[in-house]
Amino acid sequence: MRTATLTGLLSTALMSTAVMSTALTTTACGTAEEAPAAPGYRQLHANYFSASGGCAQSSCHSGSKGISGLSFSSAEGSYQQLVGVTATNAAAAAAGMARVTANKPEASLLYLKLLESSTTLGAKHFGQSMPIGGEGRAGLATLDAVRRWIEAGAPMEGGDFTADVIDDSAHGTTWVKCSATDAAGLKTCLGAEPDPKKFIRLYTPPITVPAGAEVTVCSYLDYKAPTDLLLRAALAKQMIGGHHAAVFVANSPVADHVPHVCGNEEMGNYRFVAATLGSGGMAPGMPDGIALKIAKGEQVVIQSHYHNTGAKPRVVMDAIDIQLLDSPDPAKVKIADPFAVLASNFTIPKGEGKFTAEKVCKLDRDMSIYMMLGHAHENAVDFTYEHKAAGADAYQLLYKSTDGKALRNSPDVKTFSAGLAWKKGDQVRLRCVWQQTDHAITWPEEMCVALMYYTDGQGFLTCDDADESPKGGGTAKGCVPAGNPGNELGIGKACTAGGSECTDNKQATLCIGIFEPSQNYCTFIGCTKDADCGAGAHCSIDPKGSACQPDLCN
Repeated sequence: MRTATLTGLLSTALMSTAVMSTALTTTACGTAEEAPAAPGYRQLHANYFSASGGCAQSSCHSGSKGISGLSFSSAEGSYQQLVGVTATNAAAAAAGMARVTANKPEASLLYLKLLESSTTLGAKHFGQSMPIGGEGRAGLATLDAVRRWIEAGAPMEGGDFTADVIDDSAHGTTWVKCSATDAAGLKTCLGAEPDPKKFIRLYTPPITVPAGAEVTVCSYLDYKAPTDLLLRAALAKQMIGGHHAAVFVANSPVADHVPHVCGNEEMGNYRFVAATLGSGGMAPGMPDGIALKIAKGEQVVIQSHYHNTGAKPRVVMDAIDIQLLDSPDPAKVKIADPFAVLASNFTIPKGEGKFTAEKVCKLDRDMSIYMMLGHAHENAVDFTYEHKAAGADAYQLLYKSTDGKALRNSPDVKTFSAGLAWKKGDQVRLRCVWQQTDHAITWPEEMCVALMYYTDGQGFLTCDDADESPKGGGTAKGCVPAGNPGNELGIGKACTAGGSECTDNKQATLCIGIFEPSQNYCTFIGCTKDADCGAGAHCSIDPKGSACQPDLCN
């Protein structure tokens, strides 16, 4: 069983279920007896969903509100959250699926999550297979019991059954099992490195995932791009418990390379590059002729999302393979640059109701959109992003999620092979709805961001609350003269949108010109007072963060 392929397992499952559902078994006395009665949900819950190491873990679906608002803490509560309830996954909901559709296993997302691989699910934008991380995966008997329960109308009560589970290796996904705890041993488990002409492999340091925990860990790597890297996608190998990995670059490099739980305040120092699913899911990539870019000198940051359903801490490591373009000649490709629409000037009041923020942005240029994802935090209960062509009467929905936790840790990344052709005068509308809590919430404890990658790239664009149209990019005149050397910390050194002038520039290694050409100088973020910025510069602070600014750019 443990060496069987996924195809073999499913073939066996189909054969066995066909026999069980259509035949009578003959006893030694020559009499016939009927196949066992379908189990009820109470039996499924007791024997599988709430069993040790199963779905009802603190890191997954437990407590008053589990992931996607589904908790298996009680049989009655989870039954009400499953049967006839529309799937929170937007693609599944659009396909007319419920979490459990009575009498229809094929229209029940729960069943598909247990049955299909993450590759198959990811191709349909249905998320990943369950349970996350490859542990306690439903075996053939369990899959058959779930299917028969749904076919019987999803009753609460029914016949008993014996659940079985299999480990991840039997399902042939990309999770890696490893008993090593040191860096060298963990790297050995991750296998041979790919062709260096086509890939650049990067490793996180060893990461410790506490027992029974879900963590999102950020690792600033001891790696800076030696030259401009043009890439199509990033592919990950994760160890048991891995949910996803994402590649960012740091706006300001960080010398501390010890992995740590990602903090809200760090979001201002990251720029998203690519996402990859560590459990065999799709690695969203760019179509032919379109490239993502990691600029020379930029520090790579890996975000690793892990679950540990076990009783002991686990040491893991991720391997990220950056897939380079076959033709790295910039003249032969279009660079896709980031474009972020965000609502950031909000205060969610204390209370028990809901609060909504909305941002409408009018496009001031033509563009083609090739990648899109949403971002919010745990309190978000609805996220929508829409587009309206100039002169049209109604908005068209592009992206929707009702699960803030998923938007924070593992948002659906949509790619458009032909590109969405948007025109000057079109409008996009972002709306976030949050559940109020026992305290008032502002940015960055909560966020509301739609991030896209567009061509023809003109630099990083943003459209915030105060902006009618996208801001940034273009050819605005810089506030410091060409060749300006900067002060003793490097603050104020002239730079261009490429940002390479700031590489190894003392403390000031971030070119603000990447985001806003008029601010064409090197700096660093995170200052707290003017004295941090050296001569002829000051610390500019607002609620979203701080950075050093040359006095001549006031």
